[in-house]
Amino acid sequence: DSAHMRLLRVMDEVHTIVSGTRELEPMLQALLHHMLEILDCDRAWLLYPCDPFTSSWSVPMEQTRPEWPGAFARNLQIPMEPGVRFVFEAALDSDAPVTFDEASEFQVPGTVTEQFGVHSQMALAVHPKTDQPWMLGVHHCRGPHIYSEEERTIFAGIGRRLGDALSTLIVLRDLRRSEANLEAAVVERTAQLERANADLKAFSHSVSHDLRTPIRSVRTYGELLHEQLGAGLDDVAAKYLGRVLEGAERMEKIVGSLLRLSEATDAQLELEPVDISAMAMEVAGELQTTAGERVVTFKIEADIDVTGDPTLVRIALENLVGNAWKYSAREQSATIEVTALEDPEKTGFQVRDNGVGFDPEKHDKLFQSFVRLHGGKDFAGTGVGLATVWRIVTRHGGRVWATGSPGEGATFSVELPE
Repeated sequence: DSAHMRLLRVMDEVHTIVSGTRELEPMLQALLHHMLEILDCDRAWLLYPCDPFTSSWSVPMEQTRPEWPGAFARNLQIPMEPGVRFVFEAALDSDAPVTFDEASEFQVPGTVTEQFGVHSQMALAVHPKTDQPWMLGVHHCRGPHIYSEEERTIFAGIGRRLGDALSTLIVLRDLRRSEANLEAAVVERTAQLERANADLKAFSHSVSHDLRTPIRSVRTYGELLHEQLGAGLDDVAAKYLGRVLEGAERMEKIVGSLLRLSEATDAQLELEPVDISAMAMEVAGELQTTAGERVVTFKIEADIDVTGDPTLVRIALENLVGNAWKYSAREQSATIEVTALEDPEKTGFQVRDNGVGFDPEKHDKLFQSFVRLHGGKDFAGTGVGLATVWRIVTRHGGRVWATGSPGEGATFSVELPE
């Protein structure tokens, strides 16, 4: 029949409106505007939340005929009074539209008639699945209006479709807000980290350079004292002066290590093919010149090629081979091997020694600055070398790891992107 056809047509129009945008407010305003025509009313409005226990209420969204401005247009925050509270409660207590007209048991609250010129109204609680109830309503202000069964059916259908749309759009809105807040937090956190890193780099440079002059002075004057007074110093004084010189020398090494670590962090990457085999031969040759009577066997695999910054890769390789050289010093037949990674699908190299090894439970501390798994009295060093390796490799987008056991040597593996 005609009423059924009209209901189908109206619901199709409503569906087009609510599915035409993923933005909540434009959709609601378009729907309210269309309701003015569908129900020939003077005001269509949405109230949120539909809560009778609030101390005041307002209408966050409405569409009106020009001659009938509403609470939103007049920017009103209205104290909750018993008659209006009853409207809220009646809507929440019913699954169907609640009418306030001459043919129903409910009448429009006097305060609403007085403030907004309402003669008849219809209200419906809308329940999104993920939010508090809303209240959808219409006002007739030109004169009394009795709502027909057809109008009630159309109004109920609009409310159901609106509830479904709100369930989706509220989730999308909240997700967008969460994403925006997260993006803002990430931007702010990134800016904080960049400032902190810049401050740390500036501090590292400043401290390293500023420390060099006084340390050099301590060492220089200490050496002069040793040259001039060495023969006349008693054992205690000679011991103390020796400690001063050792401390100055160690401090110079630490400052140098800090500068190299900073350079590994700041240097601009210039990627090109790097012949690890040839580079390892050069590093081995330099170490052999300092070996004295020590016997060290180098086994360097041929044709190990990677892509990286040659200067930084050289620093990393020097630190790894130097580390193997140092921790295999107690072996009568020390062996240091430089080979390609065992996995042929990956690009990189390994440095293996048969030295003192390390406790595998402490492997996570190997690449931390100034952390040493072996005492300084047994093996010299500043504890910065492996941290420098880690910085260089991660800057290339690669990874570095170590395996080993006490007394069985250690293997350091470097994987670099092709």
